Amino acid sequence: MARRRRAKSVESKDLHLTTRRGSAFQIQPEDEGIPLPGLQPPPLSSPGSEVLGRSVSAILASDPQRMATVCERLKGRPLPTTLRNSVWIDKLLNTDKVFHKAISLQNLEKAAREKFGRAVGHRVAELKLRSATRSPVSGLIENAVVEKYERTPCMQTFATNEQMISETSKALNILYVHNGTYEPYLIHWLFPLQIAFKQADTKAEHCYELAMYLHFLIQKFPSWPEIFTLAERVMRHVEEEDPDFYAHLQLCSSRNAVFDPKDFLAELIARERQQVQELLDVTDRTDRHQAISKELLANPLRKWMGEGFMSVLDLPAVLLIWDQLFMHDWSRKVMEDFCLAVLMLLKDPLMTADSYQSMRQVFLDHASHLFTADIQKGWTHLQQGGLAAEIPAFNRLHLRLLYGPFPKQGTRKDVGQVNLGYILPTGLKDVVVKLILKHPKSDAAHNAWLKEFDPHAVKLTVSVFYGNVKLRSESSLLKPSVEKRAPGKETDEFRLQFNDTFVFDSLDPSEFREVDPSEDKPVLVVKLLYSPADQIC
Repeated sequence: MARRRRAKSVESKDLHLTTRRGSAFQIQPEDEGIPLPGLQPPPLSSPGSEVLGRSVSAILASDPQRMATVCERLKGRPLPTTLRNSVWIDKLLNTDKVFHKAISLQNLEKAAREKFGRAVGHRVAELKLRSATRSPVSGLIENAVVEKYERTPCMQTFATNEQMISETSKALNILYVHNGTYEPYLIHWLFPLQIAFKQADTKAEHCYELAMYLHFLIQKFPSWPEIFTLAERVMRHVEEEDPDFYAHLQLCSSRNAVFDPKDFLAELIARERQQVQELLDVTDRTDRHQAISKELLANPLRKWMGEGFMSVLDLPAVLLIWDQLFMHDWSRKVMEDFCLAVLMLLKDPLMTADSYQSMRQVFLDHASHLFTADIQKGWTHLQQGGLAAEIPAFNRLHLRLLYGPFPKQGTRKDVGQVNLGYILPTGLKDVVVKLILKHPKSDAAHNAWLKEFDPHAVKLTVSVFYGNVKLRSESSLLKPSVEKRAPGKETDEFRLQFNDTFVFDSLDPSEFREVDPSEDKPVLVVKLLYSPADQIC
């Protein structure tokens, strides 16, 4: 009797047909005429970095105790392919608490494979399956995989890669057989693992390895309640540090808000059904309106983080973020700062939005066009204690869109023939500031204000500008030493000494098309900001 085919499923043997349906990224056969447009995967490393990566990987293989030092020294930098493989697998396998840390990584991986294989084999027999790669939900998985590859920006270059798609489907089927776990967002979680552990000659057991790695990743990835909390924290940072931006987002979310749960993870909204019901039961219409606006604003951020930024960023940016998450043991603060950095980099296009639909379009589509270097710079800025309000100036995308990759003659001064070179390393240290506060006219008001004023809450920000372009910015991390002078009749005087060292190196203004060396000069700008403790999250 012929086996009955599942309705609307994609059989593995027919994947080569499915991956070409209506795709703009398909490869034209050589014997046909006009070639169709195609996309190539972006370069993820250079030959020089790969040489260094292999050297560091060899050191880690002989001395695993150096892993913490390597991760600390490479903070904020994307990893070469070989080193990424070593770091990620070390962090993934060390999730399994059954194995003792004294065991070598090679033996640790072998033991993990045997344990995972036994569990899968037991479940195959229990479910009476012919193969772990054909689970009871294989049709559902294969259709979802094809759809994700075609619709996700950073996966579209692989939309015609039968090996990648088949690999994804088989690994997800194996994971489902292992413990009954399957969710559509796991397709996004699995894809970076496929890139990191990609094999030139794929072995039969590679799909089992990927399923095992994904199983360990699930244990490290933030839970959904944690994702909700992180999204709320990001919006709270925006509300406190850039109230005008936050108010504009709230206004947009209240205009023509037609919510499509497919946009922002329907399963997340379903899990919050009780919370949404509470919002609908609010008696004050104004409070209800504000609460729903906040809910709509938080949904895109939950999607970003819940899918590991896969659905909104390009592949180099995704791997940069995942490198940092692995090196920092999936720190929630790392993920939160990346989300905040991406959001603030999108401030300019979001400020042009005038309704929920236009804001939704920016959230879903614009982030994939951001420069990876700008995301890296924004995240490093936050990690160093910088202010989120300064990050929009790091976005060079709107300048590229303004002038275009090849600006016409006369649109701006041609600086291509001028060799700007690098600005020599420069910096500041032991900055001393004399802060003079004028007394208010009312003595009562003066006493109350002065009692609340905390000079230790004054922060110092040093920025390097070339003309009107900000190249780099750093904020003080240490509290200043404070010396209060004898009060005068009309003023109070404080002497603040900042013990931070601000160092700026590798500054290259030639990266910025809007720099004009015939008129612009490099300058340092020092700014003071008062941030009392009760306003800091």
